[in-house]
Amino acid sequence: MGMISDLPDQMLLEILSWLPTTEVVATMLLSKQWKFLWKQVPKLYYNYSEHEGRDFSEFVSRSLQLQVAPSFKSLKLSVSPYCDSRDVKNWIDLAVSRFVLELEIDLTAAQNPMITALPKSMYNCGTLSCLRLKALVLDDIPEDYPICLSSLNYLYLSVSIQVSADKFIGKLSAGAPLLKKTVVQGPVYGDEFLDSMTSYSELRSFTTCLSEWGPTVDSYFNKLEHLCMCTCSSGWWDLLINFLQHSPILRQLQLIKTLGSYAISDFLT
Repeated sequence: MGMISDLPDQMLLEILSWLPTTEVVATMLLSKQWKFLWKQVPKLYYNYSEHEGRDFSEFVSRSLQLQVAPSFKSLKLSVSPYCDSRDVKNWIDLAVSRFVLELEIDLTAAQNPMITALPKSMYNCGTLSCLRLKALVLDDIPEDYPICLSSLNYLYLSVSIQVSADKFIGKLSAGAPLLKKTVVQGPVYGDEFLDSMTSYSELRSFTTCLSEWGPTVDSYFNKLEHLCMCTCSSGWWDLLINFLQHSPILRQLQLIKTLGSYAISDFLT
């Protein structure tokens, strides 16, 4: 134990950043030095499977509040079935207040669809460069919410089939002028989404698995270089033709049978 404790704090924090936060917090029992070190870890990963019952929400809330790191490099949450939308909103608010760079919320384990109105603070997070929202049932963005995601480069969005993501993604991408890479799973219906993706972003890479697709539109992806498309839905061919006709500098095309068999990290690197 003495040898690792002799390492500089910055190196120890880097090592701890690769561990689940449950294990990071447990290091406080090792010695007086470690009692406070865990509070400075800038990368946090919470997975409900490491907790029993309703303990997860309390653990996340308490450990986040005790964090003293001036900024969060990343916050990843695999949310418990027992969490409610208020928990999720509070955690996002706290992450934004700590100038989070990378945010991932995964509600795959939720017992029932959790309708989530994301907090207003998230739509004005100037530090956020990577946003992943998985298995969320999203409310639309209220009209009076100004969106300024000035640093957002990467967007992964997997929405419930019960809700159209068209307007949501359209508004989100309109406020993200530096958006370069997007992965979308779920029912997106066409016009507003494509228009926003072409008009407001620097989109260079697009991965999509869409259960439904509306009429094609004359939208040009002038900077799109890489396209990855899932062929599991019936309308994929028409969508592909539309992209090929309107992407003048497309260099790479990848067709896959199902996007669900791939990890998020396969596309956002």
